[in-house]
Amino acid sequence: MLPVSEHPSAPGDIEQPQPGAERGASQGLLAFSLYLGLSCVIWLPPIGGAIASRYVGYGWTDARLYQWGLSWTPWALLHGMSPLFASNVFAPGGVDLSWVTFVPSLGIVAYPLTAAFGPLVSLNVLMLLAPALAAWAAYLVCHRLTSRFWPAVLGGLLFGFSTYIAGHMVDHLNLVMVFPVPLAVYLAIRRTEGSLSPIAFVGLLTVDLLFLFGVSTEVFATTALFALIAFALALAFGAPHRAVLFRTGLLIGAAYLVTGLLLLPFLTAALRNQPTEVLRPVDQTVVDLAGWVVPREHTWIGGTRFPSITQRFSAAAEEDGGYIGVAGVAVLVGFAITERRRRSTWALLSFVGIVAILSMGPVLHILGDPSITLPGDLLTHVPLLQHATAQRLPIYAALAAAVIAALWLARATGRTAWVRWLVVGCAALSVVPAASASSFHAYGATPGFFTSGDVQQQIQQGETVFSITERPGTELDWLAASDFWYRIPQGYIGPIPPAFQGNPLSRGLAVNQRNPYIPTPEEFATWLTDRDVTALLLDDDAAWKFTPLLTSVGLEQVHQGDGVSVWRPPADGYAPVDEAQVVVTGDLDHVGGVLRRFSFPALDGGERIEGPDGRPTLFTFVGPGCDTCAAHLEALDAFAAAHPDIRVVAVSSWDPAGANTDAIASLDLGYETAGDPLGRMATASYGQRMPILEPPTPFSILVDGQGQVVGSVAGTWNADSPATIGL
Repeated sequence: MLPVSEHPSAPGDIEQPQPGAERGASQGLLAFSLYLGLSCVIWLPPIGGAIASRYVGYGWTDARLYQWGLSWTPWALLHGMSPLFASNVFAPGGVDLSWVTFVPSLGIVAYPLTAAFGPLVSLNVLMLLAPALAAWAAYLVCHRLTSRFWPAVLGGLLFGFSTYIAGHMVDHLNLVMVFPVPLAVYLAIRRTEGSLSPIAFVGLLTVDLLFLFGVSTEVFATTALFALIAFALALAFGAPHRAVLFRTGLLIGAAYLVTGLLLLPFLTAALRNQPTEVLRPVDQTVVDLAGWVVPREHTWIGGTRFPSITQRFSAAAEEDGGYIGVAGVAVLVGFAITERRRRSTWALLSFVGIVAILSMGPVLHILGDPSITLPGDLLTHVPLLQHATAQRLPIYAALAAAVIAALWLARATGRTAWVRWLVVGCAALSVVPAASASSFHAYGATPGFFTSGDVQQQIQQGETVFSITERPGTELDWLAASDFWYRIPQGYIGPIPPAFQGNPLSRGLAVNQRNPYIPTPEEFATWLTDRDVTALLLDDDAAWKFTPLLTSVGLEQVHQGDGVSVWRPPADGYAPVDEAQVVVTGDLDHVGGVLRRFSFPALDGGERIEGPDGRPTLFTFVGPGCDTCAAHLEALDAFAAAHPDIRVVAVSSWDPAGANTDAIASLDLGYETAGDPLGRMATASYGQRMPILEPPTPFSILVDGQGQVVGSVAGTWNADSPATIGL
């Protein structure tokens, strides 16, 4: 916004930089160095500094999309193609990228780094730079208003290392690279005070907005909204200088107009391909009223102390940017009291209040319980803005709070000045992020198959290839690593193109999939045939789970090496074989899900095992190569004998060759044993709840008489297992 400040003797004066403010280049460099050092201290140790092989973020799915995007934009431009349309993803039709967060701005600026060291290094460097750049840009705003170094440094810290930034550092490059937002405020202040010419201001602001749009269309849209709100507040509280503010507002409008004209092809495509439904449910993406003062898991101080409270919030921890802490609230209250005679005080506090209200969404939630309707309901009906999530809006409140803290410190005088420094220092400490466990940061080194030239030897240029990976999104990284040598019929890119909706295979197959899914051989063969898929790439880390599926449609392995195997169908096409005829329907990957129907062949050749039949049923899953499964099954035999009211079913999974059949038969178990060669039920039950094991067995789930999942146990059954699973 356009901060205005008053002195009691001269209400409404726009605060001018103090003499000597222009000598701050060296101080600015020092501030940036401090911020970058802090960023590295927090986010580098978990990966041991291995920025070429591990993710600074968690490296799940979004990070892999950004990794692909960093390669895609430069490649498309260098090959005379539009970055807005990827013909090599969702082949044969391709996909429009206007609603995909492929970060073209960052792809362009990071191209030299990507070309030299690869996209993973670029991604990690950008992630480390993001908090430092955000803090530094906020520092520029604070220093321009105060001409004081340390107040500005603390103000920058409150913004660049806010709860919003800390949460999205899990993987969301597009949401942490927000430095253009405070930079736009800095430019507006420079223009308002007259130290930047109109032409220079419009030009620089246009570049800033273009860059921001190419990082995150969501942040670009919400920035426009809050710029309008800030401008209205500046006019309302800046009475003596409304003419200057109004002229600056006209120039801001001119910059947006120029930006819009330059982005017209992109905006036209975005409007033409706008999703028909809101991308995220509004009732699960809001800041809880208690969330402003109760820390979430990624906060260094107190982050792990309040799970009984924070688990009731509707927003996910990494998305919830509301927390400012009790000390942060004290800063706002102290500023309101001591600076109450200045008009700018109420402009800034009004801005924070408006952001806070909109951040809580259409309905106020208090400890997870919905209550009254809020003005945020209006945003759910605004085109484009309806796809933004309320839980991400606190970043704008964090910027205003940073300015408030810096101004409050800079105006501290007398013997009580230390009180302000203490309160602001506590506010800064309360939001400092905690370093995550090293086990959360995935390895992301590209398999040698793509770097040794094997891919060009085994795959024809332009061939349609289906990739099965350990994590979703990796298929995009493989495509980029091959220098876009082939095409893929699927992809983790965000919204699925309308032509591909309705089939889970459009998102691909991976071990760690949020919605685990194994198609029937008939479904898989039909899908591959319809999309003219002539080869499959199988990640070695996914082979234990998906090899049975590949063999069930006649695919044969033709190459193995460097982390990836290549599979091709026989000359006469895919030949689905599903002798087991397994049927599993329901939602099994979480407690509360419902199993509607199951049907398996019995391992002993008897009648098929089907249900539910009204009894509580304990399913246990075992796979080939499991050293502990025999002891596990025998322990369950004793449990089944002691609990005749509970149906126990052992499901032999991922075992098309039948290696388990004789081993299980030799145990002479007193309960039902079923065959599930493709592991369809085990996959559907596995979800995100179990640790990754190879193979991931044994594990068990319990469903009640109505088929509802009530509990799960990972590992061998023992005396403590019944209590764990809810028995």
